[in-house]
Amino acid sequence: MQQVLIVEPDPALAELLAGCVRAAGWHADTAARLDPALAGDPGAYTVVLADLADEADVAGLERLCQCGDAPAAVGMGARDRLDLAVRALRGGARAYLGKPFDVRALERALAVAAGARAAGPLAPRFAPPPEDPPMQALVREAEAAARADATVAIVGEVATGRRRLARFVHAASARRAGPLVELDARGLGDDGAALFGARAGALVAARGGTLVLVEPGALAAPLQARLLAALAGEPGAAPRVIAVCERPLAGDARLRADLGLRLDVVRLAVPPLRARPIELARLAVALADRLAAAQGVAPPRFGDDALEALRRHPFPGNLRELENLMQRAVLWFPGESVDVAALLAPRPATRPAAAAPLLDLRALERRAVEQALALCAGNRTRAARALGISVRTLRNKLHQYDLV
Repeated sequence: MQQVLIVEPDPALAELLAGCVRAAGWHADTAARLDPALAGDPGAYTVVLADLADEADVAGLERLCQCGDAPAAVGMGARDRLDLAVRALRGGARAYLGKPFDVRALERALAVAAGARAAGPLAPRFAPPPEDPPMQALVREAEAAARADATVAIVGEVATGRRRLARFVHAASARRAGPLVELDARGLGDDGAALFGARAGALVAARGGTLVLVEPGALAAPLQARLLAALAGEPGAAPRVIAVCERPLAGDARLRADLGLRLDVVRLAVPPLRARPIELARLAVALADRLAAAQGVAPPRFGDDALEALRRHPFPGNLRELENLMQRAVLWFPGESVDVAALLAPRPATRPAAAAPLLDLRALERRAVEQALALCAGNRTRAARALGISVRTLRNKLHQYDLV
C-alpha cells in the first residue's frame, strides 16, 4: 500500500486530510512538523504532503527533495502565496495545492507524485541550454510547470518554438512515460471526432499522458462545452492538456471564459526570435550549415557584421523566416561571405551579382510564395492577398513546392 505522510500543524485539518487519503486506498500518517517526522527513514513514505506557511517550510521541503531516496513531495498552502508555490515547484515538489482544495485535486496530486517517484528523476534539461536571459527564465518556468500536473497555456507568436516547449514540458513531467498527442483545433469538423472519438480521439489516445491542443479557441462552441466537461471529470480520466496559442486565452473572444480558466492555470510566454539575439546567431549558422550539407555545397560564412545585421532584423516570421533566409543564403553565397543587406532586401529576385544565373519561372514563383509567407508571419490569408491569388491557390502552391 502507498504510504503518505501528511505534515499539517492544525490537528483537525490533518485528520480530515488523513481520512480523505485513507478513503482513496492509501495509508496515511500525520505530523505537525516536517523535519522531526522524517528524521528516521524518509524512504518509508511514497509521498509527503506538506503545509507550506513560510520560507522555512519551503526550505525544509527543498532539503527533502535533495535526499537520495526521498519521497515525492506535494506542497499545500494559501492560494495567495504564489511565491512559496513557485519556489516549492522549482525546489522539487511535484505539485502544489492551494487551500481550500477538493478531494479530486488531492487524489490527482498524490497520483502524479507517486508516478513521478516510480519514474525516477526528471528527464534531461532543455537542450541546448539557452543563453539569452528571456529563454533562460522561460526554461526555468517550464521545468517548474513540468513538475506540476496543472494545465499549461503556451503563448507566443507563430514559429517561435511553442510546440517544442510543449514537448519538453511533457518529457520532463511525471507523465513522460505516457503518450504525447498533438492536435490542431483549427479545421476540426463540427462533430469533433478527432478530439472526442471513442477509439481514435485525441482525448482517449493521450490518456495517461499529454494532449497538446493548438488554438483551442478555434473549437466550435458545442465542442468547447464537451472539452470542459471532459477536463472536469474524474482524476485520471483525461490527459494533461497543454494549450498552444498566439494570444493569451483570456483575450481570445472565441473561447468561453470557463474553459479559458481551466486551460490557463500555468502560462508560459515564449519570447519572439528578435528577443533572443544569442540564439538567433547560433541558429542562423547551424541552419545554414545543415542546409548547405543537404545541397552538397560549401556553407556560407557569417562575419560579425553579418550576424549583427541579422540581430537587428525584427524577424516577424520568427524561426520560419530565419530558415527561409538561410535557404537563400545557401543559394546565393555558397562558401562565401554573406551580404546580409542583399539577403534582407524587401523584394529580392536573384542574387545581386552580374554573374548570377537566371532562375526559371518555377523557382521565381516558389521564392515569391516563401517571401510572402515570411513577410506575413505565416498568415496564409494575408500572404495570398499580397500575391494577388486566392487562399486555395496558395494552398495548392504550398503542396506543389513542398512548403507545407
